[in-house]
Amino acid sequence: MEKSNTHHNSSKHIVILGGGFAGIEVLKTLQKKFHNDSRVEITLVSKDNFLLFTPMLPEIASGMIETRHVVTTVRSFCKHANFYEANIELIDLNSKQINITHAIGRQSQPIDWRKHTLKYDYLVIAL
Repeated sequence: MEKSNTHHNSSKHIVILGGGFAGIEVLKTLQKKFHNDSRVEITLVSKDNFLLFTPMLPEIASGMIETRHVVTTVRSFCKHANFYEANIELIDLNSKQINITHAIGRQSQPIDWRKHTLKYDYLVIAL
């Protein structure tokens, strides 16, 4: 019998690009479906760590509610998922990998940038 690199019950890595409404909804659905399945790894990549609930912007503008009531950190949705606050540099569909860079130190004044390659089995592009 030939040995292959992929096992039948090997883990699957799902990468979601984008932390807006679409990305977060996909994340919530996948986390609900696979929350007890250790063979499924989920990673969310977003350039921002906040989700602004835009339908509420008129209420903010009129002073009815404060901004902090409509901003949620993207990380807080990642209950069973990895989170990278990063820029997407390259999506390589042929080799199923993504190159990202994320800031070392504060995002506003980074000391340095770290490059990182994520391999995936399934990719969701919700940018």
